[in-house]
Formats: sequence, C-alpha cells, structure tokens
Amino acid sequence: MKAKEFAQAKRTALVTVLFTGIIGITVVSSQMCGGDQVDEISACFSTFDCSIQVHSIEKINMIGDFVPAGR
Repeated sequence: MKAKEFAQAKRTALVTVLFTGIIGITVVSSQMCGGDQVDEISACFSTFDCSIQVHSIEKINMIGDFVPAGR
C-alpha cells in the first residue's frame, strides 16, 4: 500500500477476521521488568506466527488500544 499509495481490494468467497488482544496487559506489564515484558510478548507473537504459518493465514498487523463495547 505504501508503494502504490492506494489499497488494492481482493475478492474472497470466505473470510474470517480475528482481532485479538491481551486483557489486562497494562496492569500485568506494569508489574514486570522490561526484559520480562519483551519475552512474554515475544512468546505470544511467536505462538500466533506458528499457527498462522501452519494454516496459511494472511496476517495483518494493527497495534493500538481497542476497548470492546460495554466496557
């Protein structure tokens, strides 16, 4: 998208979208040292990446805070 300066739409017959987050990560990470935080997040991403590779899933990264409705 950066190279083209526009998004190219794809048509797909079937799609599943997964948004994931770690509930309470702010509180948990405030009680951990920096190295432990990096190790924990790295382990989480590695697990997701392994599953993505095994199942030939396309991964789109988004980083930011998401607050579910009703919270």
